[in-house]
Amino acid sequence: MDKHINGDEAFILSRLDIDYQIENWGEDADAAENARKLRAEINALCKIIRGKNS
Repeated sequence: MDKHINGDEAFILSRLDIDYQIENWGEDADAAENARKLRAEINALCKIIRGKNS
């Protein structure tokens, strides 16, 4: 994935507004668990994509 963002960078960018709202209103435990799962899924997909492009 040369010259592209990685999974962690994509996840962080996708959550800019959500993280801003968490700073203002606090974090929801269910939402935090969903975010953890989403990050893992994004990273797993990036590994699959990298494998197909090798």
